[in-house]
Amino acid sequence: MFYRIIFLSFIFYTNASKSQTFIVDYNLILGNFTKIDSINTRIKDIDNELKLNFNNIIQYTLIHSQQQSIFKSYKDVKVFSNPSEKTELDFLNNYKLNDFTSIIFKDFKLKKTKNREFIIDKAFVISDTLKSYNWILNNKEKKVKGFNCFSAETIDLFGNKVLVWFTSDVPVSNGPGDFHGLPGLIIQVETDSYTFEITSLKLINKNIAFFFEEKGTIVNMEEFLKIYQENTR
Repeated sequence: MFYRIIFLSFIFYTNASKSQTFIVDYNLILGNFTKIDSINTRIKDIDNELKLNFNNIIQYTLIHSQQQSIFKSYKDVKVFSNPSEKTELDFLNNYKLNDFTSIIFKDFKLKKTKNREFIIDKAFVISDTLKSYNWILNNKEKKVKGFNCFSAETIDLFGNKVLVWFTSDVPVSNGPGDFHGLPGLIIQVETDSYTFEITSLKLINKNIAFFFEEKGTIVNMEEFLKIYQENTR
């Protein structure tokens, strides 16, 4: 029954999400400041541009439209291809870009990704192919944040064991960070270092397009991980 649901959700995804934009808010909950590097290296709370509080929580937004998505820290600059156009998404554009804004852009059609990340205080734009995660689907179900979810496991880019809960009720094969590839939206991500959990979901019945500001040293993922390892030993 579980795998039948998986198959049907893929059919639903290809037909239902062609003219819709999904806006998903997540909290990133950090277990320890020393482990923050595995998500957004050495994040600094500059002038409260990131909503980092004493509970180690950072707010992020995933915007998925057509076959592209942007995952961004709560406050950053315009991410749409025509910022002057008045849309229901204008409220997301009224933010200032600072030197510590993290963005992950995914293009599922071209199978490309661009990430803007940091090592210490230096920005890098990671331009590479979209990573395919080796997901292990578990025959486990539970309700998470009101969604009927299934579980899956994988290993992230930094070697952390990852458990996620995803729902086939939302026809978006995407999730927080660079996670994607499951037949439904990822609702929650759990590791020993960090947790992502959904806080809100909004659907707009129109498509939008994005642009990505390449502000930083351009590298591929292999080069970035090498630099990361050299600076975090």
